[in-house]
Amino acid sequence: MAETTERKRAVIYTRVSSKEQVRGFSLDTQELTCREYAAQMGYDVSRVFVERGESAKNANRTELQSMLKYIASNSKILEALIVYKVDRLDRNTIDHAQLKLLFARYGLRLLSATEGLDDTPVGKLVEHQLDAFAEFENDVRIERCMNGMVAATAIGRYVWVAPLGYINGRSRRGPSLLLGDPEVVRLVRKSFELVDAGFTLPEARQQVTREGLRTGRGNVLSVNGFRKMLTRRTYTGSFAAFGKIVRGDFEAMISEEIFLRVQPKLHRATEKGRTVNYRINNPDFPLRGAVRCAKCGALLTASNSTGHGGTYGYYFCPRCKGRSLKKVELENRFTQLLRDLSLKPALTNLLRVAIEANLVSKRSVDAKQMAQLKARLRMLDERHQQILDKSLSGVFSDSDTKRLLSEAELESGNIQSQMVAAESSAIVPEQVIKTGFAVLQDMATFWQKANLTTRQQLQRFLFPEGIPFGEAGFGTSKTAFCIQQKAVTWMTENTVVAPRRIELLFGD
Repeated sequence: MAETTERKRAVIYTRVSSKEQVRGFSLDTQELTCREYAAQMGYDVSRVFVERGESAKNANRTELQSMLKYIASNSKILEALIVYKVDRLDRNTIDHAQLKLLFARYGLRLLSATEGLDDTPVGKLVEHQLDAFAEFENDVRIERCMNGMVAATAIGRYVWVAPLGYINGRSRRGPSLLLGDPEVVRLVRKSFELVDAGFTLPEARQQVTREGLRTGRGNVLSVNGFRKMLTRRTYTGSFAAFGKIVRGDFEAMISEEIFLRVQPKLHRATEKGRTVNYRINNPDFPLRGAVRCAKCGALLTASNSTGHGGTYGYYFCPRCKGRSLKKVELENRFTQLLRDLSLKPALTNLLRVAIEANLVSKRSVDAKQMAQLKARLRMLDERHQQILDKSLSGVFSDSDTKRLLSEAELESGNIQSQMVAAESSAIVPEQVIKTGFAVLQDMATFWQKANLTTRQQLQRFLFPEGIPFGEAGFGTSKTAFCIQQKAVTWMTENTVVAPRRIELLFGD
């Protein structure tokens, strides 16, 4: 009887260091070459470990660690580890030596499919030279990259991932950073302005988050992320690089002055170590953070001043340090502005008719949509029963029955979701509409009688971007649609087009 011998076994390790290589043919080429080499050397391949997109600068790699665990568990049946080249395994002489000691403990040979390594003194020397050269090549690459970054930053090129609000420039001849989405840019600027005007960090973050500020991935900025954003000098058009402050080749979002004023407010504390609370919610100054300086555009802040036997409140610009405005004067002017912007009775009545006409139309559309959804749901219930009947009578197979029932249940679920959404989209109660009209007709009185929170909400609603104030008084700014007189007149004229709908409201 012929004697049988068990064939030798080996594992293969392949690696690429970038995502671009993963999509190419490098991994396939490595594995094919290693398998052919294993066959020539008389080895059966026990397992292949593929490292995708991880550097060989350290040994803490996913597949490498998995392979070491596999070797430890199967050392009795393994004789060799085959790699395409030594630098696929590591690019560090210390790591290489440690791995070789580990392989020796398990009696495992390290073989290179393209470099002809063996256990002779010459083979060992070649192996060490190859590993040292791989480390040298890697160090040279890092040094060249670092030198390139130093040279680029020296002429104002920003070489890192763009901060929020910017995008990295693609042309070497153009700026290294470009302003991104205008709305994101506006909210980043506003973040600095709010803190500069006296908002606390949580209040400023809450405000810009409410207005839509998000990270590049669409997430809300964390508290630490928001604070870190406010410490980035890059927004001033300059940045720190390799121990120097460099003027960038890109447009600044904010001035150096406002950046420097904001920094102490991010980590400021008293002598006893207690954090200073920057209060925007001060009932003495309701317009703080709502009115802008007509000269430079910064949000006004406010404070009390003691002198001449009393305490007096003032609003002032923290950026250009212009003329301080007496609290009473500015708030009286704002009250008069609200009187001027309040809707006249005739226009209010016309707007009420237009809204009521639209509500009647919406109720009709909603009722029709709900009826159609209910009818479709009844049809699906009947369809469901028909499928079951045909399944019991043998017309449909079990697989067809399962598929048809699944499709019907899926559509039924979609319709029920639409019905829930339609029911939850309730019509605005009439009392809310009446209250809204009462406010729009006399916004000044409402503002004077309201508490601080309601005042701030009304101010943000009427003037979402703030309203400028200068020597000539309040300037023009973006306002809520409902107080734009021309827009309201146009809407009412173009909405009340069907007298039949109004007759439903004011019929005999």
